[in-house]
Amino acid sequence: MVYTIKIGVRLNRTLKDRKDMKKILIIEDDETSAMIMEQFLSKMDVEISLAETGYEALESIEGNEPDLILLDLGLPDIKGMDLIKNYLEEPFQS
Repeated sequence: MVYTIKIGVRLNRTLKDRKDMKKILIIEDDETSAMIMEQFLSKMDVEISLAETGYEALESIEGNEPDLILLDLGLPDIKGMDLIKNYLEEPFQS
């Protein structure tokens, strides 16, 4: 938990330094985990999107690329690592 707090503090400072609202995509199939992340991040001046599946995330990313993606590696439809690999090979254009 301490590690998560350190990440949150750094993220908060980084996002506050930027002028425009930053977009964060949470890709998580567990409703409780997604809710906890969303509540934590909602305290910052960010736009939060949620996706429960890898395919839903891909649709969300296309044409609307987030600044940060929080990805569950154990999604029911696509392995998280495969999603990362595909994205790095052919990133979407905003």
